[in-house]
Amino acid sequence: MWRSEHDLTGATECARLIIRGFRQAYPTSVDQVVEGILPTINQLVRKGRQPITKKEKAPALQFSHNAISGLSRRTSKGNPFKRGVCTQVRTMTPKKPNSALRKIARVRLTNGIEVTAYIPGKGTTCKSTRWSWYAAAV
Repeated sequence: MWRSEHDLTGATECARLIIRGFRQAYPTSVDQVVEGILPTINQLVRKGRQPITKKEKAPALQFSHNAISGLSRRTSKGNPFKRGVCTQVRTMTPKKPNSALRKIARVRLTNGIEVTAYIPGKGTTCKSTRWSWYAAAV
């Protein structure tokens, strides 16, 4: 665990002055290192930094289904749109602080995945068992 300036029992006076001097020069960064928020140089040399993995907004658009073999395969790029059939169209109210009637549809895509899609705009002509395009929410 990280030690603060007061917990350095075996440290010399020189080390205490160095820490005190760093705190005056760089008040936030040294405090973060002492508190354990920022890694030390030794930890960066040992472990390095992990790249941030980007979360996909619409993972259902990344799968493609082979109807002959019956296998689904995940592609790295994905698709901008997928065709699907509306299995259910209904309205829903949002969570607590908001209040409205939102139109949503349950759509079974051509890759076999069933997703919930929001229907934007005032009115809708979408009905059950009618095919529609499903796009990623931006």
